[in-house]
Amino acid sequence: MGAETKAKGDIHHLDHFVVAVMNPERAEKFYSQVLGARTLKSENSPNMTRIFMKLGENHVGLFSQGKTTLPKRESSNSYPRHSFLVPEGEYDQMVEKIRRECSFVRDIKSESGLGCPWSDGLVFQDSEGNFYEITKASGIGKTRLHHLHFDTTDLKASVDFYTKFLNCAVQEQKNGMAVVAVPSGQCVILNQVN
Repeated sequence: MGAETKAKGDIHHLDHFVVAVMNPERAEKFYSQVLGARTLKSENSPNMTRIFMKLGENHVGLFSQGKTTLPKRESSNSYPRHSFLVPEGEYDQMVEKIRRECSFVRDIKSESGLGCPWSDGLVFQDSEGNFYEITKASGIGKTRLHHLHFDTTDLKASVDFYTKFLNCAVQEQKNGMAVVAVPSGQCVILNQVN
């Protein structure tokens, strides 16, 4: 007891994540028709439906929330947010679908910096109210996860977790935010909340 624990391996890239959904069928339709994902597997139990999808190079789990409701988020600065690079040849078509199908869509037009490293792109809500960001990327063949945004009530403990147990490196930390990165260049952006 008392000895510091350290991960035995490194995370080389971020591959998959789960998002909460209220209506699994509606979410599956949105992810396939708007974002171009394909369904790999569905699992149903009395309390939860789980749909596993392939979105470009990554995997997304759509997990139903039973009778609970998701909080309504009306600001594009809300977290969590999932951020993807989209091949330049597919970007305009995806943007057109997003603008047609999503009730919340905003252009990203800001200076690059901590919080969102992109100065151009789109932030939107999926059919279930989850926030996503996309930007156009050259030189990639498939859509891929670039970064994730999460809130934390203890920034120091979160940074310690990512560095000690997942062997991520701190890229930047200031003003209640931290960016931790994996060797692939993908990162997790942590935002301190009270």
